[in-house]
Amino acid sequence: MSSDVQRKHISDDRKDLPIHINRQAHQICIGESPELIINYESQKNYIRMDGKEISYEKTIRFSPDLLRGKRPEVFRAAAGYYYEQAKEIAEGVKIAEILRKRANRTQRELRGNARSRHALNSKK
Repeated sequence: MSSDVQRKHISDDRKDLPIHINRQAHQICIGESPELIINYESQKNYIRMDGKEISYEKTIRFSPDLLRGKRPEVFRAAAGYYYEQAKEIAEGVKIAEILRKRANRTQRELRGNARSRHALNSKK
């Protein structure tokens, strides 16, 4: 692993589960699935899940001393907070996709039933 990339395992105090944090030149990757990508220079943040990237519009700021490794407990708490929000957003997106698929299937079924009824009525 190169010197500009540091891999740290930080536990989330609320759930006692490890949060994987990968620090690179100008970004921090938090978690694995979903993964929150924070670009602290451009503030173009996103959530990567299931091969998709979802825009994360919230502004995320870490002070320079936190980025240098000072006060790791504060950094851990902030990273955990942002990651919990990202997980909730990702879960909401998954639910929305499931509901959209159901709605599309229902629409297709309704159209199919209407066509069948129309065909039956025209044969009479």
